[in-house]
Amino acid sequence: FTQRGLGDVLITTENEAHLVVTQHAKGKVEIVYPSYSVNIDNPVAIVSSVTDKKGSTAAATAYLNALWDKPAQELMAQLYLR
Repeated sequence: FTQRGLGDVLITTENEAHLVVTQHAKGKVEIVYPSYSVNIDNPVAIVSSVTDKKGSTAAATAYLNALWDKPAQELMAQLYLR
C-alpha cells in the first residue's frame, strides 16, 4: 500500500496503522478512527500434546504467564496492542 502508492484506504489494526505512520509512510498517511471498533482477539494457548513431547511445557507456561506481567503489558500498550 505505502511502498507502491496504490489504493486510497488501508484498513488494518491500530498497531499496524501506527507502524505505517511512524516507520513506512511518515507524513504521507493519516490515521482515522471509526466511530465504532472491532475487537480482534489474539488468543494464546499451551498445546500440551506438543510441549510434553518436546519437554517445553515449563518454558511455554513461563512465557504465557510473562505476557500478563506489568512490563510485558506496558510494552504491548506502547506498541498499540490493547
